[in-house]
This record gives sequence, structure tokens and C-alpha cells, in this order.
Amino acid sequence: MNKQPMLLALKTVHPKKNVRLLMMLVIASAMTLLLLAGCSTPKPGSPEALAVEKEVIEKKIDKNLKAMPDWYAKTPIDTNFLYASASETSRNMQMSMDKASVKARAELALTVGGRVSTMMKAYAEEAGVSNDPEVNQIVSSVTAQEAININLSGVQRADAQINREGDSYRAYVLIRYPLGELNKIAVEQVRQNTVLNAKFRASKAFEDLERKVEEAKKRETN
Repeated sequence: MNKQPMLLALKTVHPKKNVRLLMMLVIASAMTLLLLAGCSTPKPGSPEALAVEKEVIEKKIDKNLKAMPDWYAKTPIDTNFLYASASETSRNMQMSMDKASVKARAELALTVGGRVSTMMKAYAEEAGVSNDPEVNQIVSSVTAQEAININLSGVQRADAQINREGDSYRAYVLIRYPLGELNKIAVEQVRQNTVLNAKFRASKAFEDLERKVEEAKKRETN
């Protein structure tokens, strides 16, 4: 019953006034929506705003974790290979892969260096020179990460994955290194150093290692 008088009232108003009235109603509605939107947005730095920010970060982390390959979360263990994995981001897809590969190689060099250092310390102990300061200093230098990294010629890429992360790419890289190559590195490092070569000759274990390396080389050439 109330609708008819309203319609009649609008009809009796001049057309230009009708348009003006409608525009005022639209503007009033828009302002109301803006006010409501402003009221719903938490003030920066407030507990509400921090809670929203935390929720956004947690969702992003959960999304990244779900996209992460299994082999990155749990590096494979193998009796024939040493594995290392790494992840890096970049706005350039190839750059993200290159950065991840370099990081994985450095991680592998650290592991290989530790293994070779343990081997050399065992040879030094058997040869009776484990307390020789010169020997220990040389062993530390030739098994350092930088020195080992140069000799990682047998590194293989085992797997890789690239995901989009915002406006960037995240690359995951998995590399592996044959355990048999550790023997070659140890022998080569000793042979290249006059002091170690002379000291370790008294170690039967090192002589056995040299023989194994030579036998492996013969098998590879045949």
C-alpha cells in the first residue's frame, strides 16, 4: 500500500529532478559502502592487523611446503652415492636453478670434505703422524670446502623442480656424487702434496686405497 504513493511522487517530479535524485542516492550508497569497507579494515599495527598478516604468512608457508618435493624434505640415502639438495629463488627462472645448483654443490663439498678428512686422519694415525702439526695443517687445507669443490668432477643432477612463488621462481635441485670418487679425491690430494705423500707411505691403509683406485681406473677404461 505504501509503494503506490512513492511511485506517484516520483512521477510528479520533473525528469531532471528525478535524475538528480537518483544520482544523490547512488553517491550516498557508494559513500556508505566505502565507510563500511573502511570500518572492516584493521588499523595497521593493531592486534587485528597483525593477526591478518600472520594468517597470510602461514597460508603462504603451507602452500610452499605442499609444493616442496619429497626428496628435498628428506635427502635420499644410498650406499653408492652421496646426495645434497638446495633451494633458491629468483625472478629469472634459469637464475633460480643456477643459484640452487651452486648452493647444493657447496653443501656436497662440505660433506665430501668431511669424509675425506676422516680418511686422511685415519692414514695419519696408522702412519704414526697424527700429532704432526704440519700434517694436520695440510690435511685441513686440502680437505677444506673450497679445495674439495674444485675436485667434484663426478657430480650428477639427480632431480630438479621449479615452482612459482609470487612474482619469482623457486628452484629445488638434488645432486649426487659417487662414493667411489671419494677414494680418488683422497689419493689425488695426497699425491699432489709432497709432505703427505711422504708421510702416508708408511700407511698400509693408504697403499690399499691407491690399489683400489688404480683397479677402478682399469675397469673404467676396459
